Amino acid sequence: LNFYLFLIRLSMLVTSLFLENVSIFLNVLLQSSSRCLSLLLLLSLKLLLKKSHDSENFPLLGF
Repeated sequence: LNFYLFLIRLSMLVTSLFLENVSIFLNVLLQSSSRCLSLLLLLSLKLLLKKSHDSENFPLLGF
């Protein structure tokens, strides 16, 4: 049981770190001078998330 709790905490930590890095990355993109490029990257990121959701790898993300 303790092992499962450790795994859950580890996955939550990794997820929060990943989301924090993504938000920092998106903020940098949005503040950059090339708005068109950042919008394009945002669109491709959304498409990637939708693709991964369609294959049901991340059903809990809700995209």
